[in-house]
Amino acid sequence: MKKNNLLKAIFIAFIFVVVLTWIIPNGTFTETEFTNNGTMPVGIINLFRLPIMTMQTFVQYTLVFLCIGALYGVLNKTGVYDNVVKSIAKKWKGKEKTLLIIISIAFALIGSLTGLSMVAFIVIPFVAAILLSAGYDKMSSMLATVGSLLVGEAASLFGFNSVGYIINIFNITMTHEIITRIILFVLLTGLYLFFVVKKSKIGTENADRSIPLFSSDQENGRSSMPFIITSIVFIIIVFIGSYNWYYGWNISLFNNLDSKISSIQIHGYPILANILNGISALGYWGNYEIAVAIIIFTFLIGWLYNVKLSDILDGIKKGVKEILPVAFYATICNIIFSIMLANTGTIYNTLLNYFAGIKDSFNIPVLSLISLTGSVFYNDFYYLLYSAANVISSYEAVYHSVTGVLMSGIFGIMMMFLPTSIVLVAGLKYFNISYTEWLKNIWKYLLEALFILMLVVIIVTLLI
Repeated sequence: MKKNNLLKAIFIAFIFVVVLTWIIPNGTFTETEFTNNGTMPVGIINLFRLPIMTMQTFVQYTLVFLCIGALYGVLNKTGVYDNVVKSIAKKWKGKEKTLLIIISIAFALIGSLTGLSMVAFIVIPFVAAILLSAGYDKMSSMLATVGSLLVGEAASLFGFNSVGYIINIFNITMTHEIITRIILFVLLTGLYLFFVVKKSKIGTENADRSIPLFSSDQENGRSSMPFIITSIVFIIIVFIGSYNWYYGWNISLFNNLDSKISSIQIHGYPILANILNGISALGYWGNYEIAVAIIIFTFLIGWLYNVKLSDILDGIKKGVKEILPVAFYATICNIIFSIMLANTGTIYNTLLNYFAGIKDSFNIPVLSLISLTGSVFYNDFYYLLYSAANVISSYEAVYHSVTGVLMSGIFGIMMMFLPTSIVLVAGLKYFNISYTEWLKNIWKYLLEALFILMLVVIIVTLLI
């Protein structure tokens, strides 16, 4: 395998933006009024300070990935995890291509329907172990899991981390332009499935069969049903807890449930409110709640299979050690985001003001530039959309839905390419795939996906 040059790619992107801070002035918007604040360059001290600030600010990503590593370290101690993985791979022997397609579609749907990539990453080591055990190489496994997840987010149907932000910025509903989004999802996913099948390699001599976070040295004859049932319940709870039902669909069930639970008192003492203090209501979970849920599930699995405490701790130690590089890379890739958060004004605002000067009404080329440049600076779609709202909110209301489709689509495609994409970087490091090798495999699809996105948006715009 080629030398992993992922850190170099992150560093080059960081230096590129640092240089831009010396050239492009910072700007702020007060409603739609722009103020030029002059250049605020990143100096020599901040070149060393920003990585530390990034680790401090985005430590929640480190915690989530370390907890994932701990979970799989303990699963390897149960003796049933190995059995489950191998039995599934054996069941699909001779039908590996079908397995690859099903997994790709499943992850694309997860990304499109939920947008919860961090939650989805919890199951990626499990699915990857199945694919690798079935004989696929690591690139094929990466494409079917992480790649499919990102394709789904680019063609988001109901993902709150994309469509949810759009509807709240523009005050529209989840079903606005749903037909367009369905068509886009079918086209992008269909094209991607063809691409994955074409690129997949199975049973080849150069296939790397080492499986991350997987060990086959602990086997027993115990039933796998407790593991399967508790895993399904756990994943469902985490997905429900992390998806914002109220702001996405105006569903107040979990808000009301939280209020009722908190109001329960024993002799006037709010016992449950105090016990559950610090945990957000279902629908408002963030990375910290996800990390806590994974820890609880880890010890529950250990308890169900009578794993000794010393073995649990040993499994946690091994899992954390193995996934530590993934956690580091997933955190440090936010370094450009840290620059944007460091000051009140940003160079992106200045670029936005320039783009608005080219055309202050809905215009596909200008909106594409707004989305492309914003994706370079922000790996969180909310911040990109919130910043761009100073310009795009002035568009005629009839174009708001298609604006969201174009912006979220471009952002999703860019997250399959940029070395600041958390899920992409974590996936590449997890599968130990170099950044250049990834680009070599994916660049044609990205261009084709971008063409399809633009074509769909142009057609929809002409029909408005």
